[in-house]
Amino acid sequence: MRGPGALRTGRPADMQEIIRQARSDRLFPGEGGLDLKGLLGALPAGIPISLEIPVAKKIEPLERARRALAATNAILNAGEAA
Repeated sequence: MRGPGALRTGRPADMQEIIRQARSDRLFPGEGGLDLKGLLGALPAGIPISLEIPVAKKIEPLERARRALAATNAILNAGEAA
């Protein structure tokens, strides 16, 4: 973790790459290596969460929002279908 609630999914080789990824190139929820379901399960129930997903490739804003919502719902609802 870097800062309050900041989660990283990779291990960049140097500080410049860490900064580049943090500012402009992240993965959608569930695309990285973190156990987001487990991490979210450790938080108190009912607290608000938010997404911050800057991406390097150009994605239309509505498509980015749809992908973010679908990815987040998949993580939040993962245990309900089982």
